[in-house]
Amino acid sequence: MKAAIYILKYFLCPAFACGYLFAPQSVAEEPSTKPTPWAFESLSSIEPPSEVAGEPANAIDSFILAKLDKNGLRPNPPDDKRTLIRRAYFDLIGLPPTPEQIEAFLCDTSPEAYENLVNDLLASEHYGERWGRHWLDLARYADTSGDGADAPIPEARLYRDYIIDAFNQDMPYDQLIVEQIAGDLLAIEEDGYRQRDRSIATGYVALTRRFGNSEYGDMHLVIDNTLTTISKGMLGLNMSCARCHDHKFDPIPIEDYYGLYGYFSSTQYPHPSTEHGRERKNFVTLPGGELAYAVRDKKDATEIGDAPLLEKGDPGEKGDPVIRGFLSAIDTSKAEIPEGASGRLQFARWIASEDNPLTARVMANRIWQYHFGTGLVSTSSDFGNQGEAPSHPELLDWLANGFIESGWSFKAMHRLIMNSATYKQSSDTVDANMALDPENRLLWRYPKLRLEAEPMRDAVLHVSGRLKAGNPGQHPFPEPDEKNTYQYTQHRPFIEDYNHEYRSVYLPSRRLARHPYMATFDGPDTNECAANRKVSTVPLQSLFWMNSDFIQTNAQSFAEKVLANGKDTEKRIAFAFETAFARSPEEDEVSELTDFISSYEREIPNDPNKESRAWTSLCRVLLASNEFVYID
Repeated sequence: MKAAIYILKYFLCPAFACGYLFAPQSVAEEPSTKPTPWAFESLSSIEPPSEVAGEPANAIDSFILAKLDKNGLRPNPPDDKRTLIRRAYFDLIGLPPTPEQIEAFLCDTSPEAYENLVNDLLASEHYGERWGRHWLDLARYADTSGDGADAPIPEARLYRDYIIDAFNQDMPYDQLIVEQIAGDLLAIEEDGYRQRDRSIATGYVALTRRFGNSEYGDMHLVIDNTLTTISKGMLGLNMSCARCHDHKFDPIPIEDYYGLYGYFSSTQYPHPSTEHGRERKNFVTLPGGELAYAVRDKKDATEIGDAPLLEKGDPGEKGDPVIRGFLSAIDTSKAEIPEGASGRLQFARWIASEDNPLTARVMANRIWQYHFGTGLVSTSSDFGNQGEAPSHPELLDWLANGFIESGWSFKAMHRLIMNSATYKQSSDTVDANMALDPENRLLWRYPKLRLEAEPMRDAVLHVSGRLKAGNPGQHPFPEPDEKNTYQYTQHRPFIEDYNHEYRSVYLPSRRLARHPYMATFDGPDTNECAANRKVSTVPLQSLFWMNSDFIQTNAQSFAEKVLANGKDTEKRIAFAFETAFARSPEEDEVSELTDFISSYEREIPNDPNKESRAWTSLCRVLLASNEFVYID
């Protein structure tokens, strides 16, 4: 019996994942010697290599070419304009170019044609929908609570829209950090300036995964999820082990963990409704009476202050309070917190400081990852001793410094990376290079990448002409009753899906049971900071792509566009290829598909819709092809 109680008591302790469940470590033991990870060191002032083989387009290429030359590798030549426009479109806005956009780019023979293309895409409203989605992965965004009832949170979308707008406006990353952790306090400090947006921004904290079925139950787990999201997403560290004991691999003592814990134990989280606490409470009222799923400091002064150290992570075993501070391996000072304040603002500014060596490195690496599929540090949320060392450490520090000097501008980083010769390389394989660097860690070619779930779906809607522009607004969630409660329970949780034909970033996102499409195509895990999505290839994906109502409906609409493009079969095929693949068909492809159309129509000679059916079938084949869902 005692053993059973012990297991239940500690099952949710992060020590379980570290292998210490049945041998809990005493916090009084001598800490093990932990080498300081390279990422904790101050950013180095780096100059790009001055003498390199090849033709660097900018400083990025100098770093890449120097490493390639040292290892006996040669870079690939630049790719053709058709491949580059498709790559750039999907990379920056998550949609394919239209035949008209391709033709305009091909006809622009000026030296600035590609640079202008990148600038135009960065100015598109679709940019925020694409790159905001990357951040929402890190923020474990969802429209439901995640506890036993998984109640809907209609107000969550305001945070999603804030993020999309922030990326479109190129909000400096240091400002984005501060607003998400402490926007409510920033608004107060600055006399209410942008109070609405800054309150909504703290949805980053409010959207922490909830646990259990009671009102504010298991808050130690809620706060742990908050700290894990911040530490992994912004600092590139997994510090949850330090909830129970000094971190076994990185220089993060348990005291550091509870020094950070105090910021959020002093914070009032909203309550979304659950089985044993159905009334929705502590939402933030905005100025236009609107409610936001956001946080604020607790009103009761006795609940604000330093948090006690929880022995072995157990909330029933409280030790002495730990003064709120930072990560001691970087900064041993204590936060200067005004009386009666949580200190979130001081904590956020410490993270966003250019003196913090982790913050700029981690985000510069993530931007590189989203452009090339893998970061210079492949373990992009673990810059600690258990993570991988950077493939190009000097380049990473040069990029991090450049990110800060640009005013923490995401768009400046895109311009820098995408105008490099490294980014514009072809994805062709070269046997000699493959023998030396089969994983392409030294970037001698552009990696062939499969589209994620959202641009796959959006591309289908786009080429079919069914994609709706703009933001669909509020999800059609049920309204809370007159007592501001939901009646969902652990045995009857919220499970509704609401589909539409807008961008996939606007689909409702559940925590306990993911949207079926997202689950099938490796969408983000909405319960945790998701830096790297899994990529699987399973039969369900092929079956969906060939047989689902979604694909059939869109293939038919795609066929209608093709049929409207004149009567000539070869011209129709050319239009279909331009639309789906951004290229012209080869002669043998035209021949084979012409025979396919003729054969199909001969099989159903008396069907008045035989032409439509034949072309719908052809369009479905194009949509189901590897070329449609992969980027060269």
